[in-house]
Amino acid sequence: MMSGKKAAKTTVWTTPDGQAITEDDAARLAQEFEDDDAALEGVEITFPRKAGRPSLAGGSGTSPQVTFRLSPSVRDHRVGTGAGGVGAARQEGRMSKSSSH
Repeated sequence: MMSGKKAAKTTVWTTPDGQAITEDDAARLAQEFEDDDAALEGVEITFPRKAGRPSLAGGSGTSPQVTFRLSPSVRDHRVGTGAGGVGAARQEGRMSKSSSH
């Protein structure tokens, strides 16, 4: 009888020609790599670029975010509802849709 638990999903790694790599194969390959002092010579390791806007502080840091609440009347006075107002702020990503009136 099945207990309702799902079996753990296992990943099978293969070589380019389709042969399965066993735990012993992986251990042997790791040891060969660690023993080879020239394995990374001439190799440049890169990481994917971080998504989103660049930091306001410059470099790779993150910019602080400040969240605050406004009454609708203050928001309407400061942001405005005409051309360049709420719609422009939303388009620029400075105002969420839930902030609209």
